[in-house]
Amino acid sequence: GILDVSVSTIALEIASTNTDVRIGIGSLNESTTSLTGVMDEVRISNVARTSFCITSECTSDGNTAALWHMNEDGGNTTSDASSNGNDGTLIGDASFFPPPNWTTDVAPLNGDTYSLSFDGIEDYVEVPDNTSLDVTGGITLEAWIKPFSTDSGRIVCKDNVQVDRSYCLSYGDSSPQKLRFFFRNNLGQDIILDSISDISVNEWAHAAATFKPNDMVKIYINGTLDNSATTTATS
Repeated sequence: GILDVSVSTIALEIASTNTDVRIGIGSLNESTTSLTGVMDEVRISNVARTSFCITSECTSDGNTAALWHMNEDGGNTTSDASSNGNDGTLIGDASFFPPPNWTTDVAPLNGDTYSLSFDGIEDYVEVPDNTSLDVTGGITLEAWIKPFSTDSGRIVCKDNVQVDRSYCLSYGDSSPQKLRFFFRNNLGQDIILDSISDISVNEWAHAAATFKPNDMVKIYINGTLDNSATTTATS
């Protein structure tokens, strides 16, 4: 069943799965999960962070599972800036969104030059499964996004719908323009937290979600805490 941020005293972890990580789409069986918009500076961390990449590009540290700056100016690969080798392959119609419009179509970060655009028609970035992406304890999912519509879309997910479910940060799942943080725990329950505030269409926003075992699950927008709940669950 679905556990919507209810609480008790049993410690939980994120379920480990063999599915790939996908940026810009969820399960390949769900065409409605394709994001329409621009995305930049996507990071997965194996710790619940409290500070994020709001003014400058992220840097890789010992808790970085994967980091995609998306500063390539072409080609079909976006490189992982961590030491884990989690490079992503562009699938479908994903293409880098280059100059001359970089001043308005990249995240407002010092030194940023390119972002990645998605047309919402099953284009995405595929990152093969790797042990570094099997984050089961603390986690942070974060990205800069600029949605072009209120249609729902996945931001970054390790989730294959009903089977091999792990974690996911998405846009517009619960209601238009809301963020949703989802993960399946080691008890087989689905933990869900939705943002209170909206993400504006055609504007850049930093989206982040964190989970700290035996503590809290949180959603941040532009570095500010938007919603939170305790993370223990009943069996």
